[in-house]
Amino acid sequence: MATKEFEYPLGVIHGDGHISHERKGITITVSLKDENYKYLLKRMFVEAFGCELHEYRQVGGYHLSTWKLEATKHFLGLKHVGHWIIPKLEHPEEYLAGLFDTDGHVGLRFWRGTTIMRIKLCQKPNGNLKKVMPMLQALGLNPLMRRYKCGRHSQDIISIRTCEFELFAEKVPLKHPRKVAMLKKILEYRCKHRCARVTPSMAAEEVRLHQAGMRCSEVARTMGLGWKTVGYWLKKEVHFSAKLLREVY
Repeated sequence: MATKEFEYPLGVIHGDGHISHERKGITITVSLKDENYKYLLKRMFVEAFGCELHEYRQVGGYHLSTWKLEATKHFLGLKHVGHWIIPKLEHPEEYLAGLFDTDGHVGLRFWRGTTIMRIKLCQKPNGNLKKVMPMLQALGLNPLMRRYKCGRHSQDIISIRTCEFELFAEKVPLKHPRKVAMLKKILEYRCKHRCARVTPSMAAEEVRLHQAGMRCSEVARTMGLGWKTVGYWLKKEVHFSAKLLREVY
């Protein structure tokens, strides 16, 4: 069964699901703060397989389960002890969307005046992500893959390059409401700051605000510019204050 209705749930199950081969059942874990996504998955299984996911609320999240053979027969044997078995896919972008909606991270935050934007996929170092890289590359993406080690623990991470965020949004149809909203916010932020042009009067205003006692991060937000843009002018101001002001005015 190689259809969109099968391939997206397969990505979800590989990301945050469990397949019980003895009981022939499927369980998907959804965070308590992602109730909208829970309803989306339940509706998807009804439309695709004609069966409902039974809901059990636990401390760590919602557990959505089904033991009906008309749904589970398509997934049995495709995940074993954390290892993904990926069949031939006709719509790999749907499978990737399921993975990023569960095990992926889409984030935008501001930290000490720096804007941090990330789209990444994390897994245990068991070789699963090596199977995903060719799919992303086939879509025209050139992601980075690395192994992060912290003491005795390690993790494989696939990171989408910042310059390819727009292509990722076009090629991988995320469905998770929270991650879709965050991706939209990231793209809007990139569009706004990529199109910004610093005029001499804007540079002078940055220097004036900084000299008035505002922190660099506050200057960046006030001016609606990126940290690097503001930092460039303020660094020049620190070392060549008089020369800069003559250039600006």
